[in-house]
Amino acid sequence: MQPLRHVICGVILCALPVFNTAQSQDSTFAELKSGKKFPAQITFTRDGKEITLLATGAIQFSKEAKRGAGEASRYVMAHHMEAATPESLQTVYAMILERPVTKQMTLDFEREASAEDFKKMYARFFAKTLQPAEYEQLRSAIDEFMAAFSVDIKTNERLALRWLPDNRLVIVLPNATEKVLQPSAIASWIWKAWFSEASQLDRAGLVEKLPAR
Repeated sequence: MQPLRHVICGVILCALPVFNTAQSQDSTFAELKSGKKFPAQITFTRDGKEITLLATGAIQFSKEAKRGAGEASRYVMAHHMEAATPESLQTVYAMILERPVTKQMTLDFEREASAEDFKKMYARFFAKTLQPAEYEQLRSAIDEFMAAFSVDIKTNERLALRWLPDNRLVIVLPNATEKVLQPSAIASWIWKAWFSEASQLDRAGLVEKLPAR
């Protein structure tokens, strides 16, 4: 198994959230490099309960372009969660990974990405980060996850992933209904790619909106 840090940037277009029309967007904040705006607060209903998520931050994900042409931006990702206040002696990253509340990743795409692109990238991600026994244990959940990517993403469209406290993962794709997956450890692996110490991305941008660190 390759270390998580070796495969994060190359294979995870991480996906995942488009906004539900029930979400509240009374105020916004901008990701610094791209200027892309996201709601400072998101409100929606799940299982009969109103849930409010607060922004923790946002970053632009870029990958080196071909033929030495600098960097090509792929998407801007914003992160929101419930109860987004770190406790004493607890790092913000541990809070995000461990606190059993609803969390959401929202990706605003700056280039097209096909459904097949998502499937190939996540297939490589899970194959390289999971031990063989872990992969076999999660095989049915991985298959369900892959099948959820059924539409292509166009430039300036958004998609979302919501990690629910019971470990269900909700995928919201452009022009598609929400796809609620069965509880599994998949969401945990995806969030680790962004927020764990192994991440090679600029984690600081994803927590810049938090009131305390």
